[in-house]
Amino acid sequence: VRQTIKKDDSRKLEVNPEPYIRFLLEEPNPYMTGQKLQEKLASQLVLNNNAFALIIRDEFGYPTEIYPIPAVSAEAIYDKKYTLYLKFMFANGKIYTFPYADIIHLRQDFNNNDIFGDPIAPALAPLMEIVTTTDQGIVKAIKNGGIIRWLLKFTSTMRPEDLKDRATDFATNFLSIENSGTGVAATDAKAEAQQIDPKDYVPNATQMDKTTQRIYSLFNTNQKIVQSDYDENGWNAYYEAEVEP
Repeated sequence: VRQTIKKDDSRKLEVNPEPYIRFLLEEPNPYMTGQKLQEKLASQLVLNNNAFALIIRDEFGYPTEIYPIPAVSAEAIYDKKYTLYLKFMFANGKIYTFPYADIIHLRQDFNNNDIFGDPIAPALAPLMEIVTTTDQGIVKAIKNGGIIRWLLKFTSTMRPEDLKDRATDFATNFLSIENSGTGVAATDAKAEAQQIDPKDYVPNATQMDKTTQRIYSLFNTNQKIVQSDYDENGWNAYYEAEVEP
């Protein structure tokens, strides 16, 4: 952005007055368009409250390419002249350090740290733990559907193989869905059939919905936005609160 002040004190604001800047923003590097670069940086910003891009310059100091920096961690360091650098660690374990002057740094929730936005992970991790635990509970409850439902108590001592045979006969005769019997089970005095009712805790839908709403609120969004079920008023409110700033 360039601001020009004329002789009559009038001001003129020009956006990307240099043609090469416009071309650079349209094609920031050989692998992505300007829109894709913005989408990647926006995703990093939402997930980490920080997004970084590296400016590649020519021998005259003019920017020629822009690359997003998909780092897993970033550290601010200073040299002896108090020049700020950012030290990045990537997913493959490699570490690179770049001058802060060559970094495009987007940040939000800028509060506790002098350089970086506050990470969202400490607030998000407990909610994701609830979701994971809930999912595991549902899976466990489904698996427990195949556990023992009936217990046969015999009054006399029997061999293990006889116990297994009697249990198999009971299941075949009275519990199999293929059995077309009368629906009435009968036992003699030698055995007593006792039904076992397993107690599996599965969170109800209201509890699960509240957890989901808390995650939506953390990202300042809602179900209608995520599922593209919004109306004009809903989209305008979301755009003005989250996208436009």
